[in-house]
Amino acid sequence: MNSYGENNFDEVYRRTLRRHGYQFVQVIGKGGMSRVDEVRHLATGELKAIKHLGANPPPDKVERFKRTLRRETEYAFDHPNVMKGLDFFEDGANIFFVMPRMQHNLEHLLLDDRKYELPFLLDIVVQTVAGLNYLHQNGIIHRDLKPSNILYNLTADGVWVVICDFGLSQDKVAKFKTDLSRFVGGGRRAGTLNYAAPEQMRKDGRYDKRCDIYSMGRVIDELVGKKTSQDKRYLNTFQQDHEIDALSRRIYLYKLDKPFILTGDVRRHLPYSLMNLVLRCLQKHPERRPSDIVQIFYELTKIQQEYRMMNGAEALQKEVLTYRAKA
Repeated sequence: MNSYGENNFDEVYRRTLRRHGYQFVQVIGKGGMSRVDEVRHLATGELKAIKHLGANPPPDKVERFKRTLRRETEYAFDHPNVMKGLDFFEDGANIFFVMPRMQHNLEHLLLDDRKYELPFLLDIVVQTVAGLNYLHQNGIIHRDLKPSNILYNLTADGVWVVICDFGLSQDKVAKFKTDLSRFVGGGRRAGTLNYAAPEQMRKDGRYDKRCDIYSMGRVIDELVGKKTSQDKRYLNTFQQDHEIDALSRRIYLYKLDKPFILTGDVRRHLPYSLMNLVLRCLQKHPERRPSDIVQIFYELTKIQQEYRMMNGAEALQKEVLTYRAKA
């Protein structure tokens, strides 16, 4: 048994943290390969998050985890909506990755029973798309975009969102440095079934950055379609139900279930332009989706602006205060 065996892991782990200037506070969460803890930086007193392998990790997981974290460190991300590593160190058989401490992820938001105003949800979506655009501009396909990989903090100004977990991300190949749309993934399936694009599930493993666009569509659909509060003022400024119904009949979906934005009464309270965008992102065939994440960003910001013209900014501030009071 190595020095991180279950019998003495906690004490050895805490000593390791202290040697590197951190103090254990609490466990935040556990995944299939790693654990994330809240720690305090001894020099500054600031709270951080640290990802590590936990007790007695199998050798194959150690090597895979090391490759993943080295990749995240080597990327040297510099964007407010992409998780940036703060520290990185190894000790014995384990490896540690220090990150900003985030309060929530979208998976938690989706599991609660509350409804939210559209401006609050759009702010989360726009920041996520901005982060994804940064990754694509730097030649990185995430390949596993999903609610649990989108973290957020409530701030004085609203909400701050970051994309995390680049364990399945893939760089573009060198000869296509100026055109990520031509890059295809190499030979194996990747992603999470509920959010992965259809082409990611194929045996030939051929896909490009549009697989992230599909995943983004799934996230927007689930977030907005399940969590939006009814707002009749907004509905009245957009095209009406007969046009939305015509659009829904033209959709060719990979999944058997309908998008949330087309179920129940949800569609009556969402802008046509947002529904149109989501449905284009969810097209089964990549060539029918938006070709670039920048296009999605511009369309979303336009929807935001239209809402703010109806005093949506006030609704956003009210929503943040309400969420903070209930959290």
